[in-house]
Parts: sequence; structure tokens; C-alpha cells
Amino acid sequence: MAGAKYFTFKPGCIQSIRRDSVYYNILLVDESGNVFKRPNYIPPYAPEYICDLPITIHPREIRGAFKRLIPKINLAFLKIAYSESGKDEYHFKIKHDEYKNMKDISFGDIYDFILREKRKPANVWEDKWMNDSELGLTKDQWSLVWANVHHKSLNYKTFVAWKCTKCTQKSYIWSF
Repeated sequence: MAGAKYFTFKPGCIQSIRRDSVYYNILLVDESGNVFKRPNYIPPYAPEYICDLPITIHPREIRGAFKRLIPKINLAFLKIAYSESGKDEYHFKIKHDEYKNMKDISFGDIYDFILREKRKPANVWEDKWMNDSELGLTKDQWSLVWANVHHKSLNYKTFVAWKCTKCTQKSYIWSF
């Protein structure tokens, strides 16, 4: 079953994927689990679509990087798993390792998942300030500081000053 982070796809038969590109295709992955990247130049004997696979020309006719790439693509093609029902199957990730068929899922389930998976934005400046041992603040105290710094009633210039600079003096000015 091939898939991305939140959904998986299992084709019903070769006909449903025959016009899909070989490159950047989640169904075709190498031993490391990486998709094949599109080369700058594709010679006439190299595959472009899944319907071009498997490549059966003699290996001595293959030149350059394709000498290693084509056998890997052929192997990935042979490892494609098809659904038992003969129809394309789309599954959506509901919980950590639980996938549900897209036909059986409600919009509410998808919305709940999106809300749970909503990531906190990476604020590099917060780590920079929290790692400063001179202040001696705990993680709980820092959460109060950041709540004040990011408060909507505070002037944005104060936030930018916290974000971009760090005092080099031993005394820090707190304006809360």
C-alpha cells in the first residue's frame, strides 16, 4: 500500500495507473522508500509512464545513470501491491496507525484529524531565549513570558524586538 503522510492508495489494476508518471510516484519507491526523481534528460529507452514498464532491453544498451536506475525502477514496478477487490482503494489516516476507507469516513472525522494534527509554528527565537541560562527561568515561566510577548494588545514592535534581538548585557528589560 503506497501512501503519503495522511492517506494511502492501492490501485485496483494496472489499467488504473498505466498513464501515471514513473517519477515522483508514491507507488514506485526504491529500497530506501524514496520516490524516483525525474532526470534532466530521458533517452528513448528510458520509461516515462508506468505503461512503459518493465524495461526489457539488454543492459549493455543502457548508458550513464540509467544503467543503475532502470533495474531499480523495474524492481519497484514488480513490487506494486494491488487491491484484492480489483478497485482502487483510498484510505485516510484517522489515528496513529489506523487507516479508514475514504468511502466510510465522514467530513467530521477528517476535520477532527486536521485539528489534532495542527502543528505549532516553529519559533526559532523562543528556543534561542529559552536556552539562555543567565535568566534562570523555568519552562512554565517561559510560557507566561511568550503569552505576554505574543499578546494582541502589545505593540508589534515589541514582538519584533524579542524575535530578532537578544540583549548581550546581564540585565534584561522586562516590559509587561
